[in-house]
Amino acid sequence: MSLYLKLRGIYLSYYLLAVAASIIIISVVGSINVMIINMGGNDGKAILEMALVRAASMGFLFTVLAQIKPVYVFNFFIWGMLFQIIFLVLKIFIEFKKKSCFIKKEIKNRADVFFLVDNFYTKVGTNSILEPIFNDAIDDWQHHLEHLTNFWESILFFKKIQ
Repeated sequence: MSLYLKLRGIYLSYYLLAVAASIIIISVVGSINVMIINMGGNDGKAILEMALVRAASMGFLFTVLAQIKPVYVFNFFIWGMLFQIIFLVLKIFIEFKKKSCFIKKEIKNRADVFFLVDNFYTKVGTNSILEPIFNDAIDDWQHHLEHLTNFWESILFFKKIQ
């Protein structure tokens, strides 16, 4: 007897309880997917991804509300969960791959400190909220980056900088 048939038999034996639990489970997994998608931004791609994830949940919920045969309800639950779990794993893997391309290394010298400071302020410069604040406060960016590099070098390496 296959795993599918065993699970289906249990699901159908406790149908009302299984449906209630299934609604909660598929809603929670769908919400986790939407949170993961939102972490990447709210562009057109994210909206499409959210629509796909919600469609997997809505297909199952439709079968419950339409009082379709219990075996179809079970099938839509399995389909929806498989889709959402596969989507979640792929999304996490893709996000991890994007972030892991920046290999972290130990800061050993002034060049490493400058690299860190410069990259941080480059990212600040691309942020629509932070960029105007920093640009209003800082006139000479090169001097400011040198000043911050001196500060962090003195802190990290216990070095007195003139």
